[in-house]
Order: sequence, then C-alpha cells, then structure tokens
Amino acid sequence: MRTLLWLLKENIALEKWNSLKGLLTESGVEAIKHLHLAGNAMYTSSTARDDMLDGLYAPVHTETLNIIQQATFIGVMVDETTDVANLGQMVIHLRCVANGVIITRFGGLCEIQRRDAASIKVALEAKLNELQVDFRKCHLSSDGASVFTGRLNGVFARMKRDHNMTQSLAVHCVCHREALAAADAVKAVTYLHEKVKPTLAGIYRLFSNSGVKEASLHNFQEDLDLPVLKLKEPKDVRWLSYEGAVATFLKCFPAILLELERQSVENRDPAAKAWAKRIKTYEFVASLGMLADALPLLAKLSKKFQSSLLNFGQMEPSVSATIEAIQMLKDEPGPKFAETDEYIAGLRSEDAATDIIIPISEARRQSFDKNVRKPYLQALIDCLRQRFPSMSVFSALGIFDTRNLPARNGIAQYGLENLEDLLRVLSSGTAGLPLVINPDESRVEWMALKAAMLAHRDLRETKGVASLARLLHDNHQEDFPNLSRIADWGLAICLSTADCERDFSLLKLVKTAKRNALATDKLEQIMAIKLDAPGVECYPYQLALESWHEAAQRRTTTAATTSAERQELSSST
Repeated sequence: MRTLLWLLKENIALEKWNSLKGLLTESGVEAIKHLHLAGNAMYTSSTARDDMLDGLYAPVHTETLNIIQQATFIGVMVDETTDVANLGQMVIHLRCVANGVIITRFGGLCEIQRRDAASIKVALEAKLNELQVDFRKCHLSSDGASVFTGRLNGVFARMKRDHNMTQSLAVHCVCHREALAAADAVKAVTYLHEKVKPTLAGIYRLFSNSGVKEASLHNFQEDLDLPVLKLKEPKDVRWLSYEGAVATFLKCFPAILLELERQSVENRDPAAKAWAKRIKTYEFVASLGMLADALPLLAKLSKKFQSSLLNFGQMEPSVSATIEAIQMLKDEPGPKFAETDEYIAGLRSEDAATDIIIPISEARRQSFDKNVRKPYLQALIDCLRQRFPSMSVFSALGIFDTRNLPARNGIAQYGLENLEDLLRVLSSGTAGLPLVINPDESRVEWMALKAAMLAHRDLRETKGVASLARLLHDNHQEDFPNLSRIADWGLAICLSTADCERDFSLLKLVKTAKRNALATDKLEQIMAIKLDAPGVECYPYQLALESWHEAAQRRTTTAATTSAERQELSSST
C-alpha cells in the first residue's frame, strides 16, 4: 500500500507497480514476501492494482463524507473542461464550514456527454447525492457561463427551484469577472485591441514555433547583456498571462526588434517585417510601459481572489483599492510609463548594428495620452465597477470583519441596515430550511456583539471574518448563536472557482496522452488521493488495508491474521 501511494503521489502510472515490485523483491525488501504467501496470487494484474487503489481511496472518501455531514453549510464549486481523450469532464470542489472552520475538499469528477443545462444538472445532482450532500445547505459557484448562471433555465436556477434552496446563493467566480473586466477594457481602446494585443500574440507564435528563431533571439539577448528569457504567451483564459507577457516583452524589447529586423532582411520574412514595423513606434513602447504599470495591480488582485480561503470580507475592499490605484495611474503616470522617453533614448547605440531609432514628438505624446492611456485606464475602472457592483449580501456580511468597525461614537447605528439585508435572505422561503435564524434574537445579539468587540480585546483584534467566526464558536457560542450560524453561512460562499482551475491542472498532469484510456472513476480516485490524502509517512494504511481485505476474499489474510502483522504489512508495503 505504501509503495502504491508513493506512485500516486509522485504522479507515476500504476502500470509501473509490477516493475517497482520486482525491484523491491530483488532488493530484498521483506514486506513484499507477504504478497506471495498465497501461492499463485501475485497481485500483478490490472484488477489487483485497481483493488488496491480502491483500498487507498476508501479512507479519503470516508473522511470527505464525514466532513460533509458535520458541515453547517457547504460551498459547491463547479466548472467543466475537456480532457486529453476529448471527454467532457465536470470538476466539483467543496468548501465545508462548521463552527467557523473552513475545510476544502475535492468533490469528484462527472463525465458529461452533453453540455446543456438539463444534462449538467442531472450529473451534478447525482454526484452530490453520492456525497450525501443536503442541497438546501449549499451555495453554488461557477465561472459565470450562461449554462450555469442563466436566470431562468441555468443549472443553478433549476436546482434552486427543485430543491427549495432559498437560502443558497449562486455566485459568478470573481477571478473570471476580473479577467472579463480586463479584456473588456482592452476592447474599448482600438489601438490596444487591434494592434498591441495581436502583436504580442503574433510575435510569441513566431518564436515559439521555430527553435532556430528562438535560438537567434537568445543570442541577441546575450550580446545586449539582457536576461535570456522565453517569451510568454498572452491568453485571455489565463488570468495572469498578460502581465508576464508584457513584462518579458519589455525586458527583451531591443533583442526582439533586432531579431525581427534580421529575419526581415536575411530571410525576407514578411511577417517579421510587419511585426518589426509595428513595434518600432512610440505608441507601442508607451503601451508596454502603461500596461506594465496597470497589469501588476490586476495580477495582485487576481492572486488574492485565487486563495482557497477567500471570503466576502475581502472582496469589495480589494476591488475598491485596485480601482483607486488605477485612478492614481490615470491622474499621474506610473513609473514604467513615465520612463518611456528615457527607455527609448537608451535604445540608441554607437554600434550601427544594434542602434535603434524610434521617433518621439510632443504631438505623439499628447495623442497617445488622449487616445490610449487615459481611455484605457478609465475603461478599466468602469469595467471593474461594472463587473463588481455593490452586492448587498456581500456588503452586509462585511460587518463581521472587525477591521470595518467604527469608533465608539459611531457604533450605535453600525451594521443595522446590513443585518436587515441578511435577515431578509435567511428568513425567506418555506419551513424546513437548514439554517434557522430568529430575527429578533439576531438583532439583540448584534447590539451585544458590537459592545463586546469594543470591550474585549480578543474579539476586537480578530483579523477577517473567518477568525471572528471561529472565536464566536469557540468562546461565545452561547452568547451569539444566531450570529455564529450567519457567519458560517457566509463563510461557505465560494467567491472564486480557483480550486476547480487547480483541479484542471492536476487532471492534465494525471491523464496524459500516454494515459488517455484512464477511466473517469479511477481518475477521480487518483485526484482525490493526490489532493486530500495525507503524505506517505502519515497515511492511515491500516484503514486502507482493512478496506482492501473486506472488498474480496484475500488469501494474504492467512499469512497476516493479527493486527500487528497487518500493521507491519500495511506500513511496509
């Protein structure tokens, strides 16, 4: 079992089990002999490997079910992709909250044949039923695709109607919102959309598709004492790709331009000639500087959003701070853009072979500022505000963040309207809801909690909603039962589906072109073990071994009947 787990954790195909077992046998590992005590039972077939995989998966799955059953509320993150075998796969990740503690778990995979709302709904419901999830205790989160979030017939709308999910929220992933806002801002400025964006992508393809051209680019980088870097691909679907692409391009700009000019002359390459002509302008270099100032702000926001423990108390303040920083860039040019003239002057060289001349004039500066820089930054601000409107529920939940607590003279009215917004959501619907809130008691508790936060240092110095929720559950459960439940309800909201994106990355690492026949159920087990199982040193092998023995009549039990012998077998093998 230990050997098999090591293979899984190291992302090595289980087909290598036989080879590794043979090596261990030849090396004199004593534990391997237990697999041969039953005569002809060698445990080398694919069926034997699958049975052992089932045994390793069992403790992980059991723990996931226990966490789900103990959860007060659960956030369900869903997203879909296509694997290397061209099969549609829907990934499910869970955010379980109980007593102020957040635990994220891999929920599983669903193979989907059709990608309409009805089919996806059936597959999602089947998987959640398999996990014994109470639908009424769930929030739902996706990438914002209409098939999921359609107001009338999307997957989430259908599920909320069918399962009385009146206390559940359907959330559009904040990372996808930000990516859409950034893309929309570029579309709003013709020069960026029609010139800069396709140029970055085109030059990347030019070099990435030719080892000879890339090697020549690296030679120029070395000759000019520039960092030897590979160009990065800018893609809308990759949240941080444009920041990396622009930063790399700016660092390597002289080498890129000289290499393109060399190709246009020596190889008579029309594409290289066109790209060289386009980037050898003040407008393009200024665009790189402007983007190099703005995109890191978006990247920082995106990285915060991708945290698996992101909560509602962080969203609006983070977006507001980013908008304010972009407004400052609009009012006063950022450092990279401000150095554009100096950067262009630094491209000149006494060596005619590496001398780069880019014309600059006051008219071009003013035109760029008027038609590109200010419109782009304003569009970015507008798009962020459009994609992140002030949502009453999220704003209301922010009252549990003690960092928003006002001074004593403003405490009386603080949070009263926000609390009413929450009570309207949580008190709506029919009987039988999972979260029972008494509105009158909640109002009294809120007044008492504000006073307690001012009086008690442990409450006042909590950082974020999650830490306050844990403290309420641990030390003040009897004083604030309703507010504790409301905090749990809010902490289960999944503002981001970044966990699903990480699952996609793991899926592609496990199911490769050489392992394209890997069945979805086995792929799901492997991913669950890699994501949620303890390490090789502390895995509960005894539980896995018992599950493996119970699944079939194992003849190895005749050689390992005592618990001590089983423990030796499980921990060694």
